[in-house]
Amino acid sequence: MALTVLFSVALITITTETLPMGLLPEMSHGLGVPQDWIGWLVGGYSLIIIVATMPLMTMTARLDRRRLLVVIMGLFAVGNALLAVAPNYPIALLARLVTAVEHGVLWSSMAGYAASLVTHDRAGRAVAVVFAGNSAALTAGVPLGTLLGQALGWRTGFAVLSGLSALLLVAVRVLLPERPATPAPSGLRGALRLPSVWIVTAATALVMLGQFTLHTYLMPYLGETDQSGTATAVAVLPATGGVVTVAAGLRRARGPLPPAHADPGA
Repeated sequence: MALTVLFSVALITITTETLPMGLLPEMSHGLGVPQDWIGWLVGGYSLIIIVATMPLMTMTARLDRRRLLVVIMGLFAVGNALLAVAPNYPIALLARLVTAVEHGVLWSSMAGYAASLVTHDRAGRAVAVVFAGNSAALTAGVPLGTLLGQALGWRTGFAVLSGLSALLLVAVRVLLPERPATPAPSGLRGALRLPSVWIVTAATALVMLGQFTLHTYLMPYLGETDQSGTATAVAVLPATGGVVTVAAGLRRARGPLPPAHADPGA
């Protein structure tokens, strides 16, 4: 049950991050701004994560993991609710700031927390289950949120995400065990001395740049060209890839993680 809760947390938080991609035309019309401004609700979100994550990880390293997760889900509930009622673009930006600031802290803590919930020989599978929420968000959460937003208004999608975030706050408090504070991270300077860190960072940046550039402005493109066949392919292919990726990850992750990853503070 604890892993299911963490999977759901991953699903809701990634859906929160990426749902504006599917509702970009509707949000542009509703807030009275150009569509590229709405794109900044996704791009700016990512920039905030980059800037805020390392300092906040250091500041929160001594907090109990469950308590930290409760606070984070509370902020997601508040941020999504604020976006759902935002009367203008500046308030929408503020709402995205509320959820973006703690997003990186959440994902930096998830693997260690998931691994700590099981025995060492099942740590790999536990992390795979939780991180499958990322794929589930992109293959199910965003499409469903887009359908809901197009049918009932874009604000409805974020109102639902706010309610689900509040429910997960309760679930985290009730169903997840306490985990003690961990030692403070060694710091950014030491990490940047490792060549492997630079390689992984560059590869991740290129993949995310390509993915977000395509997906953020895909809806306006398809709306202008009216290519229904392309839209179907765009919906089906990522969903298929996501299912295959999750299944492969779960199959592969049968063994333990290396000791460093099994430590909640890793």
